[in-house]
Amino acid sequence: MKRSMFRVAWLGVSISLLLVGSSPASSHIIFCNEFTQEIFVAIAYEQFDRNGKHSGWIGRGWLWLRPGKCNDFDSALAVPEFYWRAETNLYQVGDKMHRYNWPHADGGDKYFWDLTEDFNLYDTDQRPTNSKPTLSAYRKSALSANGPINVEYTFTKDAEVSISYQGFK
Repeated sequence: MKRSMFRVAWLGVSISLLLVGSSPASSHIIFCNEFTQEIFVAIAYEQFDRNGKHSGWIGRGWLWLRPGKCNDFDSALAVPEFYWRAETNLYQVGDKMHRYNWPHADGGDKYFWDLTEDFNLYDTDQRPTNSKPTLSAYRKSALSANGPINVEYTFTKDAEVSISYQGFK
C-alpha cells in the first residue's frame, strides 16, 4: 500500500514538473536606438481565438527608446510575426524642425490606426470611435518558421534600420 501511494505521489510530482516546463515560449522583439534622438515604437499583431481563428488586430504603443539603449517590446508576447512603425519627436536640424518616421515615405505593408499618446487598441485595423486616431503605415516583420519570432531592430545613426532574426522564413 505504501509503495502504490509513493508511485501516485511521484506521478503527481512528475506531471507538475512537466506542466511547469511546458509553458509556451515567448517572442523576443527587441528595438535598439543608435540614432541621435529618442524613438517611439508601436506594433500591431494578429489576435486568434482558442480555436486558432483570426479574431482581430491588436495595436500597441509606444515603446520609448533613448539613444544608445535597447528594450524588449513585451517579454510575454508570443507571436510568429507582427507589424511595426517608429518615429521621433520633432527636433531641430539647422533652422528647421524635423520628425523622422519609419517606415519611410515609400509606405508600409499594412495600415493601422494608432494614437499620439500611449495606446492599446483592439481591432486597430478599424477606425476607433472614441479618440483622435491616425492611420499610419506599418512594416511587416518576417514570419517565424518555428514558433514565436526572435528579432532585433536597430535604428542606426544614419536613420537606417538593421534587422537581425533567428528562426525565420
